[in-house]
Amino acid sequence: MTLDKKGAKLLFRVLTERVETNSIAIASNASFSEWTNTFTDPRLCAAIVDRFTFGGNIIETGTTSYQLAHTRPSLTLARISRSSRDAGRTRSLPMKRLVVIAAAAGVATFLAGAGQAQAAAPADPVTALKKQFSPGRGVRVTETTTSTITGITGAITSRTTGVIGFGKSSAVDYDLVSKTKLTDRQKADAKLSQDYEPPIIHAVRVGRSTYVQGFTWGTAPEGKSWIRFSGNSHWGSDGQRGSQFVDVLNPAILQKVITKAAVAKAGEYRGTLTFHNGYPSDPDKISFRLLVNRDQLPVRLITEYTVKTKLPNEDGKLVKSTEHSIIDTRYSDWGIKVTVAKPPAREIVDFDDLDWPPIDQGPISVTDRIQVAPLPKS
Repeated sequence: MTLDKKGAKLLFRVLTERVETNSIAIASNASFSEWTNTFTDPRLCAAIVDRFTFGGNIIETGTTSYQLAHTRPSLTLARISRSSRDAGRTRSLPMKRLVVIAAAAGVATFLAGAGQAQAAAPADPVTALKKQFSPGRGVRVTETTTSTITGITGAITSRTTGVIGFGKSSAVDYDLVSKTKLTDRQKADAKLSQDYEPPIIHAVRVGRSTYVQGFTWGTAPEGKSWIRFSGNSHWGSDGQRGSQFVDVLNPAILQKVITKAAVAKAGEYRGTLTFHNGYPSDPDKISFRLLVNRDQLPVRLITEYTVKTKLPNEDGKLVKSTEHSIIDTRYSDWGIKVTVAKPPAREIVDFDDLDWPPIDQGPISVTDRIQVAPLPKS
């Protein structure tokens, strides 16, 4: 059976949307090298094979037909009857042909449905994102950050979960909780007590202020468990939520991601972004892989970067340090109801009122960076 180019593209689109979200099972009596007989475009055929084999299992059952080996030679082929001008005549139709006809009908229905879905889909991710902006609505976020830092054994893992709320034309508020795990060896490498546990970072953004609980730098007044960042001080880089630097919930940045993608195919964009924000702890180049669903909305963003800086050793001397991070952010439940409230005023202290030196007067230590959370900017 041969699919024309349009049909093959529709099938490829459906397969791409199911990658890493739903299981796919395919049975074929032809080797991959023979698939070009069905998908006549070599590039498209290679892409479809790539989708099937990536992260999948190939089971070879052999070339001998089980049914043929267990079918008695005397067994006659099934016959179906139909009315015709010659009453009483029957027509013999092999079962193999019946199966092919049924399969062809199924594929036709499958491709027709895919075509309708394609026609109904928004034109592009930016347009789809803008349609989601509505006060009181938002999206759920789950993020995993894996980092390796010079002087620390193994990878450090941090997980962030929460919600992001929308306004009329942008993502405005968020409520996120970040938890970091350290092994005993990592604690020893960072000169930390074995009883030490990384603080749970709870960050709440309301309006132009960000409130952070679990932030361990400085000494806050008694009863003040939330630090407010506003005005000249910021929690993380502009638009940063959790550990993710690339804000695909900003239409302008999402457009930049799509424009800068070196590889753009159905449901996926890959490429590299360059930043120049002046902070030594922030990356200047980030590679990305963005996946969108059938509605063209972001569902997964994987970014990777390396930061090289200088940190103090035990003797206080600055030594070269490298941090390599992979951030995997997933977006789900688009359009859910979201309400983000700021903490009680009696529990809040302003970052600028804390009695400790500004961060730009000294380097960031390994112990500080090991939290794998946004750093304050002042």
